[in-house]
Amino acid sequence: MGAFELGRESGLVTVTLKGHITMEITDELKRALISTLDEDTCLGLVLELSAVTFLDSSGIGVLIAANTRMRGQGRPVFLLRPSTQVLKTLEMVQVLPYFRVVADPEAIAEQLGL
Repeated sequence: MGAFELGRESGLVTVTLKGHITMEITDELKRALISTLDEDTCLGLVLELSAVTFLDSSGIGVLIAANTRMRGQGRPVFLLRPSTQVLKTLEMVQVLPYFRVVADPEAIAEQLGL
C-alpha cells in the first residue's frame, strides 16, 4: 500500500491514509477522491487516519475540500481514529470542529442508522 488506499463497502468510500500526507501525494489523492466522490453510489466518506504521522497544509486542504464537497451534497464525512498528530494539527489550524471524528466503524454505522 502507498500513502493511501481506497475501499468501498455498503455505499461508504473508505480512504485509508498512512505516513506523511504532503504535497507529494495530495494531487494523486485529490484525483482519486474527485472521481470517486462524484459517483452516485457514494453515500459517505470515511477517512481512516490512525497511521498518519504528519499532515501538511496541502493534506489539510484535501481533507477540507473533500468535507466541503460531500457536505454540499448532503453526504457525511467521518475522520476515523485520527492519530494524535492529525488531531493536534487540525486543532491548531482550528478546523477540527468541521469534521465528524469517530473512534470506531460501529460509531459510523450508528450515526448513519445502519
